[in-house]
Amino acid sequence: MSIYLPAGLLQSIGKAEFVHAFETFINKGKVTAADIIANATVDNRNVSESSAQTKASVFNKIIKNNWQAQALKDCFINKSNPQSEIKAKELFNHHFSDQIYTTQYQLWDDFLKEWPMDRLKDMSYEQYSKAGSQDTFCYWIESKTEDLGSILGGSSFKFGVFSRKATDTKESKSGYTYTDTDAWMTILGNSAEEAFNNVKKSILKIIGYVQSDQLHEIETIPFWNVFKWKIAFLYQPRNTIRVVNIFKMEALQSYLGEKSRSSMSELHQRVINENPDVDVFELGRRIWSHYTDPQATSDDYSMPKTPRNIILYGPPGTGKTYSLQHGEIEELSLLKDLPSEQVKFVTFHPSYSYEDFIEGICPVLDDDSGQLRYTNKPGALKEISSRAKADSIQLDSGITINGVNKWKMSLGDTSTIDGNLVFETCMQEGIALFGFVDADLSNFISSSQELEKKLADLGVENKHIVAMMRQFTVEMKKGDIILVSKGNFGGIRAIGQVLGNYEYNNDLPGIYGFSDAYTHTRTVQWVWHDNTNTIPSEILLKRGVSQRTIYSINKSIKEDELVNVLGARRNKKPKNYVLKIDEINRGNVAKIFGELITLIEDDKRGETITLPSGDPFSVPDNLFIIGTMNTADRSLTHLDTALRRRFHFIEMPPRPDALRNQTIGTVDLTVLLERMNERMESLLGREHMLGHAYFMQDDDPISDGESFFRVIMNKILPQLQEYFFDDYEQIQKILGNKIVVKERLTTIPDRYTNREVFRIKRLKQQELLQAIAEEYGFIQNEGEDDA
Repeated sequence: MSIYLPAGLLQSIGKAEFVHAFETFINKGKVTAADIIANATVDNRNVSESSAQTKASVFNKIIKNNWQAQALKDCFINKSNPQSEIKAKELFNHHFSDQIYTTQYQLWDDFLKEWPMDRLKDMSYEQYSKAGSQDTFCYWIESKTEDLGSILGGSSFKFGVFSRKATDTKESKSGYTYTDTDAWMTILGNSAEEAFNNVKKSILKIIGYVQSDQLHEIETIPFWNVFKWKIAFLYQPRNTIRVVNIFKMEALQSYLGEKSRSSMSELHQRVINENPDVDVFELGRRIWSHYTDPQATSDDYSMPKTPRNIILYGPPGTGKTYSLQHGEIEELSLLKDLPSEQVKFVTFHPSYSYEDFIEGICPVLDDDSGQLRYTNKPGALKEISSRAKADSIQLDSGITINGVNKWKMSLGDTSTIDGNLVFETCMQEGIALFGFVDADLSNFISSSQELEKKLADLGVENKHIVAMMRQFTVEMKKGDIILVSKGNFGGIRAIGQVLGNYEYNNDLPGIYGFSDAYTHTRTVQWVWHDNTNTIPSEILLKRGVSQRTIYSINKSIKEDELVNVLGARRNKKPKNYVLKIDEINRGNVAKIFGELITLIEDDKRGETITLPSGDPFSVPDNLFIIGTMNTADRSLTHLDTALRRRFHFIEMPPRPDALRNQTIGTVDLTVLLERMNERMESLLGREHMLGHAYFMQDDDPISDGESFFRVIMNKILPQLQEYFFDDYEQIQKILGNKIVVKERLTTIPDRYTNREVFRIKRLKQQELLQAIAEEYGFIQNEGEDDA
């Protein structure tokens, strides 16, 4: 009897490891001795007797004590079953992967022995990073533990701060600071030592988050993904794996068939939950093999073929803005006909700033107090990024929204420490807190009238406070849905369902240290909360939120979107979002994008940085940034190299064919535009040609003489004056000597040497059409010999 050992299995794990794993398994005493089968083959090729006997002996010892091992043997033997090798791999990996990866587990032990938590707390900068040293924390993370998950290559800025090996002077740039000996991310501090102290604090936070199963909080740490998730992997509880040793977002997405572009924390949670019985190193091997094997494809997943960052460039009138709005070219077909909530349109101009594009401070009127406050308002990029990221939220709440009220609430002032304590307490305790009146109202809420009378007795005269107290204590019912806002512009940061009636609890302020006013409570099941990656309010509401602490949103809620978030989004096709930037080179691009220019790159999507407001920010994979650039406007500056290399440029040249050879009189518009642009290219270059859109109206070519006259005199002529700096001698070469005439001045004194000038002759409609036709050869010039 022969045992068939699939070559693919042996090749994938190695023959020596294969034998070693089985022998180790037996030596642990899990099975007893059994018969030796003397003959074994590998793909029908004989192997040495000792090797064959070893494999055969091991197999049979296992078979006697494990029915699944019998199935494993059946897979090896049954060559006729095309799935046998796959099944064999699955069974082998399930039972013996911990033996295959003995080396990795030993290395993991060595790392934790070298860098325990206690040492990290007292770690010095020199221990963290020292140029040329192979004993630093950074060297261990990147090089010595490469077999535990590679983060080799790329910039050393992934460590936040590092000791420089190079001795050359390097100039600091946006977001990064250099000295002769060190370099660090500018947001981390004003010196290398300060940056290191912040890095150390963040490392300890990461470890605390992974050990307490708060993976979503790791997203807030302003490190590169590869670095912070490698740390999370190494310091996670070994008996409860929460992070796999793959730190590239695209690899996890590919393995999961992920289209919705979930965050790294969500991807790690999903891949672990969907593979509960697979060794973490074996799981990492499978994920990476799936990602790197060109044959490993999924019917449910494909990375978008459309580049995520595109600039349409060309001279005026070539349809750049039209294509931007309608997606009429092939490269933008993916973004065609998107609903308005998935699109943000902005136009850059010289006054457009970082505050408009990313975030800025905005004054708002507090509806409750009537006082003016200042709050952070998200700019165009931050707003559309938040919308795109919110599309990946996947809940399985089991909550239905039919027949229940929906409320918007504010839980604490987002701009104060006290307010943040209120929000954190609510999430931790599973409650909603309300303030304003420091008195127990439990015995006065059987009706609105009774409550209002009690409030009047307590001296509460503000009608807004009376109305809100009524809503929280009387009108809010069990089963109602609460959406918690983060200020006016911060989006929705929590969603919950009311589980309990009104209660009064004046112990909570003393326990948690917030204002004594927050004593009114409701028990709430918070099905989702995230103070960092909020859901933009416009996704769930038809209009924005106000500062009012509580009010009904029954009429403004988008019920379909709320249903998707609460339970159906898991099966919903993901959405693409697009930020459209018209005239991108009219603004100061370096100033507008600031440090975020790096984050729009494909391989930096999902990386998190900290904004000046303290909010973490990243650009999601499902956001496309499409801009237009006018190449002819002489008032514009050229885009810098940093921006150019991050965008895919698509030229939008004039398309005479779009005029479909429409004729007006004897003038063929297609031929006219071709000939005009030949002259323009000869005089000024291809960047200053004329676009076909000049001769179009409502998506069709113009067709009458009056329209033609207006195009030449009111569009083409002013553009030529701009192109040629009002040099009418050059303009004459385009429009001809019947429209731009050369005249001799006779009334000025002889001492004026220049007595000839070029002037625009004001022709009538038919005369102008005749002049253009003659200039471009559609009819013969008057007086020209027919012969």
